[in-house]
Amino acid sequence: MNYYLLKKIKTFSILVIVFSFAYVSSHRDLNFSNRNDTSVYNVYYQCLGDSSIFDCQKLIGAPINELTLGISMKTFNILGLSYSDYIAVVVFIFIASIFYFYQSTTKYEICVFCVFLLSPFFYESISNVLRQTLAISLFLIFSSLYLRCNNNKKTLLVLMFLTLFISHAIVILFFLCFLLCLLLNNLNKDVYIKSIVGILVFSISSVFYFRYIIDILPLGDVLKFKLIYYSSLGSSGLLSVMSQIGKVQIISYIVLLLIYFRFNTVLLDNNRLKLCFSLFCISLSIVFMFSFMDIAYRMLILPAILYPLLIICALVRKKTVALLSLVPYLYIQMYYFASNYTDVLRAFLS
Repeated sequence: MNYYLLKKIKTFSILVIVFSFAYVSSHRDLNFSNRNDTSVYNVYYQCLGDSSIFDCQKLIGAPINELTLGISMKTFNILGLSYSDYIAVVVFIFIASIFYFYQSTTKYEICVFCVFLLSPFFYESISNVLRQTLAISLFLIFSSLYLRCNNNKKTLLVLMFLTLFISHAIVILFFLCFLLCLLLNNLNKDVYIKSIVGILVFSISSVFYFRYIIDILPLGDVLKFKLIYYSSLGSSGLLSVMSQIGKVQIISYIVLLLIYFRFNTVLLDNNRLKLCFSLFCISLSIVFMFSFMDIAYRMLILPAILYPLLIICALVRKKTVALLSLVPYLYIQMYYFASNYTDVLRAFLS
């Protein structure tokens, strides 16, 4: 009886959290534009009321294949719902997908979410980048379904790709990382660890030269042009990466890697957790490789979601060394939030 009561209380708590953030997020200033895309998507939403999706795509600079946002917004317009209603639903789906993803690996999903709640990426997702937020939600939902299902996994991967392809470029990159992680997970533990370490070492060293070899890579002309263009706008090197990730967070990430590689490799015996750890490492590698581009910052949302899950799972296994990673991480997140709360919550406070 107590078990079912606790389960109901936990479910109720999750619903309260999800609905609360959805409500607050939908009541922000819809015309706010200071380092924020809320007003841009507002104009896009209004445009869809009178025009086709393709006619309005240029307002948000979306490629022709990224139709998920347009289709969903157009549907809301047809139903006579407001832009605020749309924001509420997207934020609801985003937070619900995070809980669903965490539940796929641990029963301490509320504790894990509370750690993620301190991350600026959480507030960035519910107050700014609407198209990316929706796309990441879809990625998390499909990833969770893959972790949970035992049959028809190939069909699920095909559906996952088709859905993400029309959502956002960043989640297509996440999908490719996901496929690589599935291949890595089939290796035995020793080869797996060496492979992950090799990928991380290669990606870290690439910050010094990757932007200079783009021109000789076998890429399409359009993609190559974009990479060269973006590389000319940014800076590369370890300092660039450290400024994007944060010096303290890098230390927390390094300790986390040591926990899974050295101090508690038994954690990798859990296939679901192993896949999440692989995804954390590969996405972090991409951040290093593309440290000279805005896409690197966008990629950091995935490690930010995965780190709380991985560190809490390590902590539950009674490895006190996990505190060496978690405590500095929590401190810097709370310090950042306290010192920059007006920037973190700028859309809500306007």
